[in-house]
Amino acid sequence: MKPKEEDIRIESDDIRLVYPAPCYVPDVREFLKECLNAGEKHIQGGGNMEHFALSDWLKRIRLERTLPATETTSPQETFLCYRVFDGALVGCCQLRHSLTEKTRYCGGNVGYEVRPALRGKGYGTLIFEAVLKHAREIGLKNLRADVDEKNESSVHVIEKCGGKYVKTNLIGTGKYVQNVRQYTFEL
Repeated sequence: MKPKEEDIRIESDDIRLVYPAPCYVPDVREFLKECLNAGEKHIQGGGNMEHFALSDWLKRIRLERTLPATETTSPQETFLCYRVFDGALVGCCQLRHSLTEKTRYCGGNVGYEVRPALRGKGYGTLIFEAVLKHAREIGLKNLRADVDEKNESSVHVIEKCGGKYVKTNLIGTGKYVQNVRQYTFEL
């Protein structure tokens, strides 16, 4: 579905970031199904869409935009990412306006997911650039992005978009341990 003009928050030549709304639920359902069928357990930048009925998810992410910035909460925006030329949903992303105690350790400000059928075609970079543009426009000065070091595609996207490597944290326990690279962005 082509995004409605009033839902568009950021637009580049190639990508539109829009706030999710009930009219986009069929697109979200298809996107979520494709990601889960590809083996994804968590939809990065999706506001936990995989854990809720989509009507509840829409209410939740709308409320998240108005959260206060505290040690445990942060205002955050979840977007659907549509291709300009044909209105296809290519992914989703999320921008946390501040870091909480938890996201300072692991999580950062930005998360994104490209639908499996469209990976490797440059959409991750387009989405990330659009999120950075939006962050600048709303007055954020610094951002952090965290990525599993095994996710070479996302490491490449973050570095291509200007992320400066800070450090690697060991996250998890037992067989669920991963090395998470932290990057910062000066806006």
